[in-house]
Amino acid sequence: NLIGYAPINKTILADFLKKKNFDIEILKESGLFYNNKFENSINLYSRFRGRLIIPIRDINSRIVAFTARKLNQTPADDPSREAKYINSPETILFHKSKLLFGMHHARKHLKDNNTLLLVEGQLDTIRCWSVGLNTAVAPQGTSITEDQLKIIRRYDPDKIFCLLDGDSAGRKAALRSLNLAFRAGLEFEYIKLPENKDPDDIIKDFGLKGFENLKRKSLKPMQLLIEEIMPNGASTSTREKTKACKIIFEHITSVKSVIAQEDHLKVVSKTSKINYDSLLKDFNAFKSKEKYTAIKQANQNPVSKDNFL
Repeated sequence: NLIGYAPINKTILADFLKKKNFDIEILKESGLFYNNKFENSINLYSRFRGRLIIPIRDINSRIVAFTARKLNQTPADDPSREAKYINSPETILFHKSKLLFGMHHARKHLKDNNTLLLVEGQLDTIRCWSVGLNTAVAPQGTSITEDQLKIIRRYDPDKIFCLLDGDSAGRKAALRSLNLAFRAGLEFEYIKLPENKDPDDIIKDFGLKGFENLKRKSLKPMQLLIEEIMPNGASTSTREKTKACKIIFEHITSVKSVIAQEDHLKVVSKTSKINYDSLLKDFNAFKSKEKYTAIKQANQNPVSKDNFL
């Protein structure tokens, strides 16, 4: 029951549910139909028609929404005909930023392999499961959110491998998530895919062995960040290194553990060829300056009763 198919007929689902005596107002709120809210009509037209249907389940395996992929059978009069994927709208049951696709499945396998694999899409997740990568999960079409990281934190995995699509957008999305991951106290590593390849391509073409080969080359967060902001590596100018280190320090200060901060700095030192002692000294100076700035701002904007009115 991983995937299904939605019939092309626009009223077949509504007709079926009406015969089952489902309340019209509940059907309107279900996210399964398009309807004109300015009409008093009870006509309900299926949101998903002629598409591959993937159910989205909550942590307890209950279906709360759907995602639907365009097929050749998708009819021309579908309002979302040009969209490759369409999803259920948010409802009382479904909040996409608070749910990870596949977590209901992955959590059962964490006892065998206490690492999560974070991929981009639902079909990528299912493809991973098909070759035994059962701890694969995916955000709901967005970058990872704080609420989704809280769900992951609840299961306390040893590590999260983030499988990046082979383009700059995938890398930038990963970098945007760094501070959130650091604040959540989670350990990430990043697996880079070849240009214009996605997880489905790699597993379909090279199987589990192809994935394992890429995994052996995974990057730590600071390695990924340095690749992005210091593309010239050791030949980067002193001025550029100083600017890059400010960005790096801003990320590392999000990490709560001093031990973890020092580990990140060691990776930065080794990757960028910057002397560790010099790097640590600059980092401590940066933290002191940030702390001073925060105290100064707090003194300039003291909390008073007026702030709560």
